[in-house]
Amino acid sequence: MALLTIKMNRGNYDEVTQKWIKKQVPARVIQYMNAVAVEIQTEVKKITPVDTGHLRRNWLVRFSTRLQTPARVLNDVPYGPYVEFGTERFHGRFFTKRTRDRAPEIAAKVMRRFVRGRA
Repeated sequence: MALLTIKMNRGNYDEVTQKWIKKQVPARVIQYMNAVAVEIQTEVKKITPVDTGHLRRNWLVRFSTRLQTPARVLNDVPYGPYVEFGTERFHGRFFTKRTRDRAPEIAAKVMRRFVRGRA
């Protein structure tokens, strides 16, 4: 894994640039977090097992509005954990775990779209 550290010396920028950076950078980071959450929702929906479709239909994204608040992908169907982890009668399907394991790959895909200006 590579680590990239970017430091900005505010003295090198004029006042207009500083204001732009202060406003635009956090907004783009929030857009990125929300875009990753939507992509993760799409992926987890694809592999969520279907019987009646209720579990698959109930995935939702709680969008971030501030940098301190993460975007969340959630499902509040009461039987979801039993399908995910299994019971004595049947094996778990681990659809959220498999999606979570792919999260870095999904985030990289969204970042490529952001860099190319398609998001």
